[in-house]
Amino acid sequence: MSVYKYKKYKISLQSDSKKTQGLRTGDIVRRQYFDGKNLIYSLMCVLDYGIDKTVDSNTNDIVEKQYFIGALLEGDVPKTEEILDFARITNLFDINRSGAIYLTGSDDNAPYMDVIDGIGRNESLCWPSNIATPDYEDSESQYIVRGTEAVTTDYILSEADNNRICHFKRNDAIYYGFIGLQQDFYKYVQNPNRVLISYKIKANKAVNCKVSLEYQDGTRTDGEETTSITTDWQYKLHTITVDYSGRYLRTVKLDLSEMSPSDEVWVSDFNIILLSSVANFGDASKIRVGKLNGITDPVFGQLEGYGGYLQKLFTSKSAHISGTLTAGDENGFAATFYAGKIHRNVFVNSLDVNFTSAITIDTQIENPTGIGNVYSASKIISMIAQSEE
Repeated sequence: MSVYKYKKYKISLQSDSKKTQGLRTGDIVRRQYFDGKNLIYSLMCVLDYGIDKTVDSNTNDIVEKQYFIGALLEGDVPKTEEILDFARITNLFDINRSGAIYLTGSDDNAPYMDVIDGIGRNESLCWPSNIATPDYEDSESQYIVRGTEAVTTDYILSEADNNRICHFKRNDAIYYGFIGLQQDFYKYVQNPNRVLISYKIKANKAVNCKVSLEYQDGTRTDGEETTSITTDWQYKLHTITVDYSGRYLRTVKLDLSEMSPSDEVWVSDFNIILLSSVANFGDASKIRVGKLNGITDPVFGQLEGYGGYLQKLFTSKSAHISGTLTAGDENGFAATFYAGKIHRNVFVNSLDVNFTSAITIDTQIENPTGIGNVYSASKIISMIAQSEE
């Protein structure tokens, strides 16, 4: 079984620190720096946070220490003597905490500054926002409930700090099959990737449930873990490594078959995402300033050199451009405009070029740009161009 047993670490601020611990449950955080010998890197998920009250050994005063508890997903173990400044990259369930500014001088293709957003939601394999019906099922956007003969379910939009809630209530029917959630994947995953399963859960009384990653046909199980449910909301994070062949579609099951008649369970903020999606966030860049190598745009392709990459640009009052402005469309065609005293046009009229050789205008071929003509010639083409003046 390839359940990854992550280690938990409690990171506290000194009581006299001027810093504020602003991390929250579900945050994906990382630290990365060069200590002169090695590159130190840690990626963690915040499981809990709070304030410890302790007695100062020097003054005997009660002091407060802010802390967070993090699950180490990959990288170096945090140590007291190291720099423990963690930056939030995204959140696994709170869309209002999904953005960040990432500034690096040590990554590949550095230096650059990225504005990243939406990893937890946009890269998710499963982000349910309602319950599937018998007429339509979409595992990426709906809770897929199995064992409906034995449970009734309803969807609750929000309750306190919990959102996208699926409520189960066990009835009196005798049922020996699977009861719970079965969220099928629509894309293939393979070793050594790791699947993160994140959710909150509570029940009206203590009960156990099992979480598993397996083939959709049930023939192999990559990993299975049993967890306890209490009467208070708890945040759960399971990490399971893809163990078997990547040629089979997977499913995640949340098994609630231990429920007894009249038992109730609430599941909220459910999300399934790959570790690689939160560790490598290049595709989540909305803005990059600096070295653009590594950015791939659907219109302009792979970008190189230094500059700025923005998906939206708004200007008010005046905008100043010196050089070339290229506007592209979804088909990859571009129109180039020149600003300033730049003489770059080769022809006086690019829509009606003055040919001195024999040519014909081909009206049978569709012009991909939508303007001008399509010319054909058998041999050498000669045209009259402008002078340098």
